[in-house]
Amino acid sequence: MSDKTKKRNSIDMLSGPIWNKLIIFALPIVASSSLQQLFNSADVAIAGKFAGPTALAAVGSTGALINLIINLFVGCSTGANVVISRYIARGEEQNSREAVSTSLVFAVMSGVALALIGFFLSRPLLTLMGSPAEVIEHSTIYMQIFFIGMPFLMLYNFGSAALRSIGDTRRPLIALAFSGVVNVVLNIIFVVVFHMGVAGVAIATVCSEALSVIFILSFLIREEGIIKFDVNHIVFVPSHLKKIVSVGLPAGLQGVVFSLSNVCIQSSVNSFGSAAMAGNAAAANFDCFSYFICTSFVQSAITFASQNFAVGNVDRIKRVYHDALVLSILSMLTYDVIVYSFKFPLLTIFTDDPIVKEYAVIKLAIAQLPHALICFYEITAAILRAMGKSMLPAILCIVGTCFVRLAWVFIAFPKFKDFGLLISVYPISWIITSAMMITAYNTQKKKLFKVALENKTA
Repeated sequence: MSDKTKKRNSIDMLSGPIWNKLIIFALPIVASSSLQQLFNSADVAIAGKFAGPTALAAVGSTGALINLIINLFVGCSTGANVVISRYIARGEEQNSREAVSTSLVFAVMSGVALALIGFFLSRPLLTLMGSPAEVIEHSTIYMQIFFIGMPFLMLYNFGSAALRSIGDTRRPLIALAFSGVVNVVLNIIFVVVFHMGVAGVAIATVCSEALSVIFILSFLIREEGIIKFDVNHIVFVPSHLKKIVSVGLPAGLQGVVFSLSNVCIQSSVNSFGSAAMAGNAAAANFDCFSYFICTSFVQSAITFASQNFAVGNVDRIKRVYHDALVLSILSMLTYDVIVYSFKFPLLTIFTDDPIVKEYAVIKLAIAQLPHALICFYEITAAILRAMGKSMLPAILCIVGTCFVRLAWVFIAFPKFKDFGLLISVYPISWIITSAMMITAYNTQKKKLFKVALENKTA
């Protein structure tokens, strides 16, 4: 690989301007995450248009439950990003390569475990969620096939984390661009041409995920630098995994409990019937794209801050925090206002049913417009994790977001049984969590910056 190619695939995070590099780093992540969501959006749109409202509800209502099962291990990929980034900043090539190999081996192991768990628990969990009888059969089929592809999804996430650690967010985008096109084409073939319904939708998703992994692994294998994956020297180093898990596991646990609260909300949405389920699913597609804007800057912040923490650049960590927060808020606000302004033509992509649209508009008005509030706690948590404080932001998110939502579902909602009231728990929980997270950062930063300065003199 030429020096010019290496330079194009990496970013200097330790010197120079920050805000423009954050944007360069974040934009491909937004595009990649958006393409990944388009897998599901294409599933939802084609299922709704060509297989009917029941299929739309079946595919769209499984998202919270799927995330509940996979988030524990997906969160660990954050740990891989942090650990590999620190090795890179210190120039520890052998440790970096071993950590990459360890991450990929762990990805396969966790993917197989998730495939078995998801396949056999799909129907029991859907039953616990109160999925209607007309939906549960289709939902079960979709989830079981989807979970067969878990090893591919895990490999993609951990492989992408390794590439992000050098600032390479462009090649994961290339992988998903190709696989996204394949997903849409296969959706049309399986559902429209062969009338395979939700099974065809799920098979198309798994095939596209497998293709994205082929790309990611080929990138890592052809690397000549610090994150090269050598297939002739695959290692699994427990000490590296311990570091990865120490950072990633709290984030994963947060994601699990976070998803649990959303599963409970989804169960309450289910009580309004299939029209509400379909409307909520349609609106959630736009909500996801908004969230991706935030998470792209979260990934930027955690990678930049991790490298600078490893070498003691305290002032640069502060600038990363400020720039990532401002950029994420402005970007999300712009997107959310545009979506709400064009909500009716956009919702037509997924459904023509006026009742379904009515529920979707309620979700967009209450949860989409103020969505930028999440940046305050997400970016702050990213900076804390980058500096080795991973459990604290996880606990605060669990208390401020998850517990508040669960209390809302089980205490406030049963008294009034209103869809708008149910959805309003989202902005309320965002405000509470943000206040707690910013307070924690301000009380912890002095001690953490001291550790960073010790890294500089070590």
